[in-house]
Amino acid sequence: LEGKTPFTAALLLEVQRSGAACLCAMARRRPSASTACLYVGGFSGLLLRVLPAIRQSMHTWHIGRATSRPGHTYFFSIGDFGVVECEKAYKAGDDGRHGGIGNDKCQGKEQIDVAEAMAHFAAGLRPAFVLSLGDNFYDRGVKSLDDAQFRTSFEDVYARHALADVKWKITLGDHDHRGNVTALMAYTQRSPRWELDAPYYSFQVPIPGRSDRHADVVVIDSIGLEGGVDQELHATRRFREDYTDEFAGPSAGKAQWNWLEKLLEQDATKFPANAPAVRIIVAHRPVVSNVNRSRTQAERWVEKRLREILKATAAITPVLFVNGHDHAMQFLQEPGANLHYIGNGVGGMDLHSFLPAGDPDAAAEFRWGSSTLGFLVHELGPEALTSYFVDAKTRQVLHSVALAYASRR
Repeated sequence: LEGKTPFTAALLLEVQRSGAACLCAMARRRPSASTACLYVGGFSGLLLRVLPAIRQSMHTWHIGRATSRPGHTYFFSIGDFGVVECEKAYKAGDDGRHGGIGNDKCQGKEQIDVAEAMAHFAAGLRPAFVLSLGDNFYDRGVKSLDDAQFRTSFEDVYARHALADVKWKITLGDHDHRGNVTALMAYTQRSPRWELDAPYYSFQVPIPGRSDRHADVVVIDSIGLEGGVDQELHATRRFREDYTDEFAGPSAGKAQWNWLEKLLEQDATKFPANAPAVRIIVAHRPVVSNVNRSRTQAERWVEKRLREILKATAAITPVLFVNGHDHAMQFLQEPGANLHYIGNGVGGMDLHSFLPAGDPDAAAEFRWGSSTLGFLVHELGPEALTSYFVDAKTRQVLHSVALAYASRR
């Protein structure tokens, strides 16, 4: 019974007691008692099978009903979503393979369906902001500050009901880097909902009911970090011919790695009084994934280096790493570390499948996944950060994961 909740432990003890009584009755050849045992055993077995679902439902019912808890702060995250204009372009013959922005995998209705689900939940949860996880515009980012995609694939799509006034904290993806990154940043001055002053940045969110505690949110640029790979790996970079040295070259990569390492550096012996309760690292590309898609050597280099930094950080402060890029919902956990990985690239683009169990490339850290369009609701409570995977079609919570805050030392 070790590790069980009191309710579960009591239920298991009752099943054990009932089973022992049944065995005794059958041993005495009491037919009526034997028949009763069959009912008791069947009911107990059924209850044990549905117990996890019951507990999950009890834990997530308020999210499913879009009802906020008093003393909690909410925010959403969504990745790989900007496809409305991409679909129009493809149908008009502006194919991304020939320099356009169209892609046959772009389905605008999918993006709109997710946006409508987000608006539904925003009405009750009132999110403080939305975290974009990159690939804001397919297939080649935007061309200029006046690109129609800002309106057709962002403003018009996410101006629904309670979502209309929510600010978006933007992350850059590889498809964004194929276009005009300067225009993406400049749009911050044009739209009150779009926040991207720099390719990478950080901000703090207060922990509800804890005036002395906060969460650190660190938004990084995966493609910019990749600029720092060893020289011989530059030729392996995806879309390398479309990137600019200003934002994705060697100097840009070195500068961001230095910024990130300095930002996450902590003194393990002193544990400063202003240390965050939790760190939320936001990126486009994953560090660990169980999705069935290829990775370049440059990507693997970044994954390895970033993973070591995250593990060192998690030794002091719990870390939630949230990414897009892979078009699936997934949760992975670093063994022996207070480090969670959440994949959430399901905002509208086509979906990816998972590696089958037993595949040599399957991630041992994988705990749960679903190829489903949707988004995440994140709940900052007084003691923990809980993330809820929401199915856009059914508007139900598919899975949830809680990460307890660091204790004071």
